[in-house]
Amino acid sequence: SEVVYLADGIPVHVNPLSPGKVRELVALATEYRTTGMDRAQIAVDAKTLNALVRLLTGWRLVVSPAWADLLRGLDPDVVRQILITRNANIFSAAAEDVFGALCSGDLHTAASASGIALESACESALAAAGDVYVGPKFLFRRLARTAATAPWTEHLLRLANTAFGGDVVPERDRVHAVASQRLLTGNQLIASACLDGWTRPLHALPDVATKTGPGPVRSPYCTPLRFVDGWALDRKRVV
Repeated sequence: SEVVYLADGIPVHVNPLSPGKVRELVALATEYRTTGMDRAQIAVDAKTLNALVRLLTGWRLVVSPAWADLLRGLDPDVVRQILITRNANIFSAAAEDVFGALCSGDLHTAASASGIALESACESALAAAGDVYVGPKFLFRRLARTAATAPWTEHLLRLANTAFGGDVVPERDRVHAVASQRLLTGNQLIASACLDGWTRPLHALPDVATKTGPGPVRSPYCTPLRFVDGWALDRKRVV
């Protein structure tokens, strides 16, 4: 449970972790071991993931030699890779929902699912750039302050807040165009994360792609997922 201390009149919130939990978190992020068949590492619950990120990014005030030795096993690059793939996997599932919704004429779901997909892709790119965090509320603040994603922030903010038209039922052509652009942009972010931000933090993104085509960088429906044993390209034809 959370403990609150006062330091110079300022409340400091502390979430204690048991020794066993710390060892569990370090073991989770000592090496990247996610495969196409075993995705348990990227499927941990949100509470565990949040604790992992806090353990990585928190300030260590006093650490004994034994604990310092243990904590050296916590690899920042592995934490980045977990978050890159976890969010890419969420993106892929949302893109599938967009595809199905557009095919069935469910424009409301296509609109909302494409928004979820875009936010997940942004998180993947931020993790690639070294900004690891769990939670949606600071997303665009983080995009704007991170050097690699800052040039894209205006484009991403515009895409995330695009109106679909119509008072009750959104216009199909409008939803199709915006959803496709959101997924195209998201796949470009994820591809950059997997290729240029995998072994070391991402320093820059390419120019924004606006035209669709084959492959994970140009297709709204071809999501790259990077595993220890290879790659997956979750591909669907464009509707």
